[in-house]
Amino acid sequence: MLGAFVIGVILGQMPKLYAGVHHQLETITLGIFAPICFGIAGLKVQASFLLEPELFAIALIVIGVARAGSAGRT
Repeated sequence: MLGAFVIGVILGQMPKLYAGVHHQLETITLGIFAPICFGIAGLKVQASFLLEPELFAIALIVIGVARAGSAGRT
């Protein structure tokens, strides 16, 4: 996973990469690989752990911070 991230950073910084190639790579990544990554992460989540009050509170704090951080973005 880290290797794919590093390659993405390198390809994103290449000035001579044609816009069409960049768009195709972005489309493939967002359309195929991102959903697979999130799907696998979702399969590993055990939602029953959120029934514990401490973990539920932490989850609410994380969600609150994430929402507050993205509130200024459009």
